[in-house]
Amino acid sequence: MFADKEHFEVRAFNPEFEVRQTPDSSEVNLDGYAIKWGSVDDTYRGFTEEVVKGAFQYSLQNKDHDQLLFVEHRPPGLARRSVGTLALSEDDVGLKLSASIDIEDNDSKSAYIKIKRKDIQGLSVGFTVYGPNGIDEWTRDEEGNEHRRIIQIAELFEVSLTSVPVHTDTTVALRSRDEWKQTRDYPAIARAKRLLRHREIKSTGGHYHA
Repeated sequence: MFADKEHFEVRAFNPEFEVRQTPDSSEVNLDGYAIKWGSVDDTYRGFTEEVVKGAFQYSLQNKDHDQLLFVEHRPPGLARRSVGTLALSEDDVGLKLSASIDIEDNDSKSAYIKIKRKDIQGLSVGFTVYGPNGIDEWTRDEEGNEHRRIIQIAELFEVSLTSVPVHTDTTVALRSRDEWKQTRDYPAIARAKRLLRHREIKSTGGHYHA
């Protein structure tokens, strides 16, 4: 799980998945998209948000990062990328997911029952853009509407099966927006804060896991 709750974000943009059980087997396959590129979320007060194509590429290529499949963002994990039961990749549509779970395992069986009953209907992703490897961009149109584009995820931690695709509160995003405003209005202060933050990251080795 992600230890640094202060910088943890959860998002769901039009998630969808399909479920197939292998004949004469306890194996169940889940396939779908956790995120679709260009899907604009307008559920927040004061700004809209989207994840752009390529945003997960850095984290997926980083061998120090591992991802798990959870139910409702809580352990135990049903599948793990490092052992081959969870595959995550980017294509022209979005962040593609393929997972294999064994319903002889009680936790996987419980999840499968909830999926069949449609208690579970969506996917969410848990990630952070915090740190030197995360990139997001803010813009404001002529009418004053603010929009956030998530360009590069610093680390993708999990994909979760959820009863209702959820979002965390917008505290982390709003801090990012405040930084953007300071960069625009008070560039010297913004540079000093970024330098301090990067020094803090360097002193901890840049890792956020417990």
